[in-house]
Amino acid sequence: MGTRIVMIAVISSLLSCQQGESVSVETQKERESYSIGYSMGRNINQGLAQWGDDIDIDALLAGIRAVLENDSSPAMSGEEIQEAIAQMKVRKQAEGDSLRAAANADGTTYLANYATEEGVVSLESGIHYKVLKTGDGARPKLTDTVIAHYAGRLIDGTEFDSSYKRKNPSEFPLNRVIKGWQEVVQLMPVGSKWEVAIPSRLGYGSQDIGNIPPNSALIFEIELLGIK
Repeated sequence: MGTRIVMIAVISSLLSCQQGESVSVETQKERESYSIGYSMGRNINQGLAQWGDDIDIDALLAGIRAVLENDSSPAMSGEEIQEAIAQMKVRKQAEGDSLRAAANADGTTYLANYATEEGVVSLESGIHYKVLKTGDGARPKLTDTVIAHYAGRLIDGTEFDSSYKRKNPSEFPLNRVIKGWQEVVQLMPVGSKWEVAIPSRLGYGSQDIGNIPPNSALIFEIELLGIK
């Protein structure tokens, strides 16, 4: 029961506290309590991410409080709650399908335009590349482990990963990376640097991996440094 009382107090305070309000974290108890609250907030925030931004905070907190207080007459029945959640899932699925379709269309248009740029080589698979620097080393096989610097971005220019920024090249078995990399890196002599445009089906496809939305065409700068 003590934990329930603490949780109810936390929820109640959320309704009245102002963001950034000063709080004492001088004693060990205060520091531990703040750390627990901060961790709880992060977990709640991560849990809400799947539902998007369309959340009524007051109603959300009221629902949490109803559970913590064992409210015998909550604002919604169990059946109504299940129906509302089911409707939300259907809506989110429809929104996701629409976004994936739009991303696929945008990627197709981008790659078609990219293919017309000067110096671009187009492969039958749908991959396009530009040679930024020509190397004269060996070409890796699919079973090789390669060492490479790279930077990856979305078609809107958003960078999602960069070994250059980490100042540390990556080392990986070539057969463990996305299909687009597997195909194009085997064509690169060591010492080469290429800009590569990869259709989503040879990237991460319909997967949602956080900083790369589903059905995203991907642009990479790949610098092949060596074969291990």
